[in-house]
Amino acid sequence: MNEIMPFITHLGSGGVLWFFLAGLMYFSGSDQKKRAAVLSVAALIVSYILSQELIKNLIDRQRPYSMLEGIELLVKPLHSYSFPSGHTTTSFACAVVMAKSWHRAKWLPLLFAAAIGFSRIYVGVHYPLDVIAGAVLGVICGTVVMHWDGREPA
Repeated sequence: MNEIMPFITHLGSGGVLWFFLAGLMYFSGSDQKKRAAVLSVAALIVSYILSQELIKNLIDRQRPYSMLEGIELLVKPLHSYSFPSGHTTTSFACAVVMAKSWHRAKWLPLLFAAAIGFSRIYVGVHYPLDVIAGAVLGVICGTVVMHWDGREPA
């Protein structure tokens, strides 16, 4: 797991996985899939701004590797705060939107988001509460973006 978890965690860095999936949906899908792809990117942006630029700086929580002894850090140390997990927030925001349009495989983006969230704990950069809060915030952001659009992705 020590080799696979850093890879999974990096899939959430900069929204790499989510931009890739949104691009696939946009360029190979119907008009509804294109709309879902655009809404996914909008959810990513909204959730990023809220988690990374606003809440992290307000809460000011130090990362576990800087506060606890014995944490084996499997990725490079980060210079941002810990709460909430931005990777998890953006992942769940995108996953909620994508799940609405992936009828037969709606569980797949949610599974990807959960794996990214778990990997953040495993690699030593987040507490479990950071990830739980990120998941809740991401679901809220994804849902709000879909409601702003006025229509849910098909």
